[in-house]
Amino acid sequence: MAARPSRGASLLRTSRMFSVPKPLKIPDSGLGLHNHSASATTPFPLHLSVTTPDTSKNNGDWGFKRPLPLRQTTKSSTPVVRVKQVDSIEAITDYASASDHSLTLDKFHEMNVAISAPVLRYEKHKEGKISVFEDSSDKTTMDHSLDGAPNSRKWKFAGPWLASMSEEQFSSYIDKRVRSRRLEFRDFLRQRRADDLSRMASQAALDSGVTPISGHNLGCPEGPKLGIGGFVTNVPPGTTSFFHRFRDYDARSKVQGLSVFDPSVIGGASVYLIPQAARVLWNGSVVVKVDEAAAETQLIKREFTGRASIYTEKRGAPGVGDSSNRKDYRVQRSPESKQPTKRPYFGDKSVLGSSKTYGLRH
Repeated sequence: MAARPSRGASLLRTSRMFSVPKPLKIPDSGLGLHNHSASATTPFPLHLSVTTPDTSKNNGDWGFKRPLPLRQTTKSSTPVVRVKQVDSIEAITDYASASDHSLTLDKFHEMNVAISAPVLRYEKHKEGKISVFEDSSDKTTMDHSLDGAPNSRKWKFAGPWLASMSEEQFSSYIDKRVRSRRLEFRDFLRQRRADDLSRMASQAALDSGVTPISGHNLGCPEGPKLGIGGFVTNVPPGTTSFFHRFRDYDARSKVQGLSVFDPSVIGGASVYLIPQAARVLWNGSVVVKVDEAAAETQLIKREFTGRASIYTEKRGAPGVGDSSNRKDYRVQRSPESKQPTKRPYFGDKSVLGSSKTYGLRH
């Protein structure tokens, strides 16, 4: 029977210093993070973001072994840190600011859009979207009820386990599944070899000092990019304020400082957008789809912030004794001439509901 821990041990186990989880590992491939600096912002957070109340922050108390410097933590507008090592070999607390991912998360929550899985090309006609939190999209959690099933897998890898095959099963797998794809494999090797030769030629030209050929076409300039909630997205498609066709060039005014660079715009151009959807790609990047805000929507937004007024005219009720200035706001209907309803007359007698009334002939 295990001994009951003491009060000091229980207090340490529930403290923040011992409850910080281990940081996530960066994938070896797929994101290409090995080409960037170690201090660069990663596409997803690796360490836990830690915050503290204002009363404790003024004393440098963040719940760890030693207080953090007041000069760097109290003057920041976003007091959120990530701790890499609680107690390093230099007897210090290795920490850094975590405002990059924290502010991005707050901005994304303000957009109030759902994260959906990428839509396949042949499924674009479907109106519904698949959430990334559905069980069918989760490939990181093993379902133990499917242990031993032929199609059970943890990651998105298809194919049998070659190490568990016997010699007869391996030969049958080669004859039925692999040998028929020989031409496809040769095409793959040919493309791989072409890519290697292109890479070697580019490296040789770089070493020899050859000037690269400029691929930028001045006749087809690149379109502007938009930033919303900490994410970079493309301009809305179609004829909008960001893109003009030749016919309706004067239909809408261009956005100052965005369609055409204007250095006089302080802080860069700002426009109102409406986030429509957000989806996560296989490499972890988030793609946000936006639409242009209508003129009425922009006016209401500016009216909420006090930069515009919707109702500018003052309207008051006329005085009680002033009967001459009163105005009758009731709707005046034009008198219509009332004609008596006549029955259809055929000959010398009135016929009602007969075949002649509906234009039928005998």
